[in-house]
Amino acid sequence: MGMLTAIVPALVNLISGFMENRQKIGEAKTAAKIELQKAGATGWTGRLIVIFWFYPAVACYVPWLREDAAMGFKLFAAAPEWYLAIVGAITVTLLGIDKVQGIRSLSRG
Repeated sequence: MGMLTAIVPALVNLISGFMENRQKIGEAKTAAKIELQKAGATGWTGRLIVIFWFYPAVACYVPWLREDAAMGFKLFAAAPEWYLAIVGAITVTLLGIDKVQGIRSLSRG
């Protein structure tokens, strides 16, 4: 019985310490996610939007991609207006309306 009374408090301390560490790790992860959102990091969607918007501009300067870029511009110009509106809305949503408004206010002076 004496050994059991010595082991039980040690196990309780071990388990409570483990739970406290898990809670601290969870809080740190949450704080990091909040900071990333404040900084404007959108994860893979933001990177995908950057690739989508800048690929044609970069491809125009790469000799073996010029024809594809030119065809892409022609197809994009022929796209219906509703499609372009959806692409624009998705971009604004992913980048954040506040960033777009900030860019607009900078351009106005």
